[in-house]
Amino acid sequence: MRQLCRQSAQGTVEALQVAVLSFAGTGRVEKIQVHLGDIVKKGQRIANLENKDAQALVNQVNNDFETSKKLFSEGLISKAALDEAKKTFEVAKANFDKTEMIAPFDGQISELNLQIGETPTAILTGGTQKAAVRIVDLKPRIIRGQIDEIDLPKVKVGAKARVRIQSVQAQAIESVVTKVIPYISTSKEQERTAQVELHPTKQDNLLPAGASADIEIIVSEKAQALSVPARAIFGVTGKRYVYRVSSGKLEKTDVVPGVGNYETMEILQGLKLGEMVALPSESVEFRQGVKVRGTRIAWP
Repeated sequence: MRQLCRQSAQGTVEALQVAVLSFAGTGRVEKIQVHLGDIVKKGQRIANLENKDAQALVNQVNNDFETSKKLFSEGLISKAALDEAKKTFEVAKANFDKTEMIAPFDGQISELNLQIGETPTAILTGGTQKAAVRIVDLKPRIIRGQIDEIDLPKVKVGAKARVRIQSVQAQAIESVVTKVIPYISTSKEQERTAQVELHPTKQDNLLPAGASADIEIIVSEKAQALSVPARAIFGVTGKRYVYRVSSGKLEKTDVVPGVGNYETMEILQGLKLGEMVALPSESVEFRQGVKVRGTRIAWP
């Protein structure tokens, strides 16, 4: 028997690392070495601006620096002259680096908005700046979600959860809560929520970053419990009841529910093992003493 959070949480699949890349320098794009969806390695060149002059300058000042190091070792120039040559080289190299876009980690190109011959500028789409290049890592994904403020005290790190990502598979993915942020967001007055982070216990295939996820967090479990379908219970908190089937008639029976979820509810008092309860039906109006003819179904 599992008790879930009061409300299902909504979440998003996220990568551990995401980088939005742009050129530090200005100029026209000369080469693009990747395509959308390509896998890249850390340090791999992604694209570069026109930089022949910058490259030539680096080569020149590097030769000058190497010459200065030799002259200094022979006592022919001062330490100040050597330092000046080194500084000149470092400035030229830094300016050249601004014309190249390099992958900061192993990952996949998830967004590419560059065209050869164009000058990269900030692209605004719906008020949001569009990335020149976006790269996401290839490590196992995490899921970040929002839980209702009422559920915050119940959810602990290590709690089990079931995550459904419809764009991947209908079957739930077993996960575990790895972080609970003890802060209530008030960005939406009617939806005060706290953030949680979950890790799937197993990822055979890399989950798509950005996919939506439905999260059911298990706040307590019982190995053995007398239970009924949750929809068989009527009434409000403090006065719950079921319709027990006895001698072919409905008998309204008060019960005390325990832990439960949207499908199953534990019964602490009011029923015994093996007793039959009626499930709601559009064809029958439930009330005390109504004659019924039902079919017993296995439960759970």
